[in-house]
Amino acid sequence: NNVDIRSRVSGYLEKIHFQVGDIVNKGDLLFSIDPRPFKAEVSIAKATVEEREATLALAKTDSTRSIELYKTHAVSKQRVDEDKARVKQAEAQLSAAKSRLARAELDLDFTQITAPITGKIDQHNVDVGNLIRGDDENASPLTNIVSLDPIYVIFDVDQNTYLNLKNNETKSLNDVHSSSVRLSIQGDTDTKYDAKINFVSNSIDQQTGSIRLRAVVDNNQGKFTPGLFARVELAKQQNPQTILIPEKALVLE
Repeated sequence: NNVDIRSRVSGYLEKIHFQVGDIVNKGDLLFSIDPRPFKAEVSIAKATVEEREATLALAKTDSTRSIELYKTHAVSKQRVDEDKARVKQAEAQLSAAKSRLARAELDLDFTQITAPITGKIDQHNVDVGNLIRGDDENASPLTNIVSLDPIYVIFDVDQNTYLNLKNNETKSLNDVHSSSVRLSIQGDTDTKYDAKINFVSNSIDQQTGSIRLRAVVDNNQGKFTPGLFARVELAKQQNPQTILIPEKALVLE
C-alpha cells in the first residue's frame, strides 16, 4: 500500500513530528499546521450557533403566544402564520449555523495531519514555516508512506501457464486464488519465500496473451523493499499416475 500525504486545509506548517525513514503507525501525528486561525473560526461559529438558538427560542415563544391570543380573537390568523414561519426560518438558520460549526471543527482537526496507514515514511517535501495550500490539487504531497508488511509481488504469466495453474491447484474452484507460489530476490535465488496469490486480473491481455496476478507475502522481518524485482515460481503441473512401458516392448502394427 502506497499513500501520498496531503493537507486538507491551507496554513503555515508549524511542526514536523517524524524523522525521515521512520516506521510510523496508523494514527501517528506527522505534521502540525498553525491552528490559531481555525480556532478563531470555531469560536465565531459557536457564537453564531448560540445566537441562532436564542433567536429560535424567542420565535417559539412568540408563536406560542400568538396561538393563545388567536383563541381569544386578540390577533389575526395571519399573525399566527407569520410567527410559525419565523420559527421555521429560525430552525433553518440554526441548522446552517451548526453545519458551519461542524465544518470549522473539522478544519481545525485537519491541522493535525496523521498517518493513515502503518509503514515506512519518506522525506518531507515542505519545511517548517512554509505555507501549505490545502485546496491545491496540483501541489506536491507533503510526504509518502509505504506499508511493508505484508507486501505484494505482481507478475504476469502467459495463458498456458495460467490454465495449467488453474487445472493443477483449483479444479473445483475454477480459480487460482490462494494458490501457493514461491519467490526469491534476484541475486539470492537460493532462499525461497512462500506466498499466496490473492488477486487475478479479470481478463487476458489480448496484445500479450498474458494475465496479471498478485501474491502476498509476510515481510515481518523486513527482507523485502518495495520496488525490488523478484523471481516467482509457480506450482508445477503434476503428472498423473501412469504405467510406463519400455519403448522396445512396443510393436507397431
